[in-house]
Amino acid sequence: MRIIVMGTVEFSSKCLTTLLESPYRSQIVGIISMSKNSFNSDFASLIPIAKENEIPVYMGDLNDPTEMSQWCQSHKVDIVYCLGWSKLIPKEFIDAIPRGVIGFHPSKLPLNRGRHPLIWAIVLGLKETATTYFQMDPTADTGDILSQVDLEISESENATSLYQKMLTQGSLQLLELTKNLDADLIIPIKQNPALGNTWRKRARSDGIIDWRMSAQSIHRLIKSLTPPYPGAEMVYQGNFFKIFASSIIDEIRCDNIEPGLVTSKTNLAITIKCGEGQIEIPLAQNLELNSIEIGEYL
Repeated sequence: MRIIVMGTVEFSSKCLTTLLESPYRSQIVGIISMSKNSFNSDFASLIPIAKENEIPVYMGDLNDPTEMSQWCQSHKVDIVYCLGWSKLIPKEFIDAIPRGVIGFHPSKLPLNRGRHPLIWAIVLGLKETATTYFQMDPTADTGDILSQVDLEISESENATSLYQKMLTQGSLQLLELTKNLDADLIIPIKQNPALGNTWRKRARSDGIIDWRMSAQSIHRLIKSLTPPYPGAEMVYQGNFFKIFASSIIDEIRCDNIEPGLVTSKTNLAITIKCGEGQIEIPLAQNLELNSIEIGEYL
């Protein structure tokens, strides 16, 4: 089975490296990637890995499905692994690949199709998600499921740790999938769209802290946007400050205090009243916040 890998994110890089370190190394016959982009916070080009391993790289127009499919066909490809690509794959390209294009989505499809699945999973307090490989079709995340493995989300999980778990599980899962595809052992499972939902694209405004939210909700928001994501933001004196860590303070009742009031401060952190409960923000992540005083409203 001859494989072309396409992708532009850290997950793509991890999967490609895993395949190249496996018995399937010789089956990787081409790479489709980008040298740079501005829309993936976890961007990682596959081109350096391809050059290091002397694998052909598609250097044509990434918006031309005819040219891309002809290039793939020239390398006698059987299947394409699309592992992190921020555009819909045209039907023309999918139809040109003998065994189609296999995509990846870190959710328990048909649940939670769409954008930013790890971020939304933490924001919403989900206890588990999944890593799913599926046969791609022209719409997003709706094709037949080929492999799905549950992925636990612990109470202490943030985006950094969950992303790393996803990298490890998803890349090892791809090896098993490749083995089963090679042996024609896969039985596709059709998705029922009526049983699923689709998450929307996250906007910057979704990451701005509103102190009227509960302390739990703010804490989850902050956890959901740790690296490789850009961080939650708080507004102070008209400026935006990145927040990457927090703690919930629940031992002191403060029902008669308005949201946004700074209730205490140490050399290490400030405590802020939320719509429900209080939250502690470390000062070390933004030294400019040291000027905040007890009794200020944010």
